[in-house]
Amino acid sequence: MSTKRDIRLIETDDGEFAAVDEESGVTGTGMTREEALSNLDAETSTPDDDAALGDRLRGMAGDLDVDPVESVREIRERT
Repeated sequence: MSTKRDIRLIETDDGEFAAVDEESGVTGTGMTREEALSNLDAETSTPDDDAALGDRLRGMAGDLDVDPVESVREIRERT
């Protein structure tokens, strides 16, 4: 049995697509609508445990060119 989901599909100015699960706020992106929806499904099917969250955060930090471990050390040293 499937769960009802509200998904918003957006075409960006550069021609890419973003599929947003309205309830969770999770986004999948891709060069096509199908790819964006597939990536959204992959993101929302990931178990929502600490390890999966840590992997996603490390990925986001890599995209921002931030070292998450070093950032935590700096914050701890300041407090």
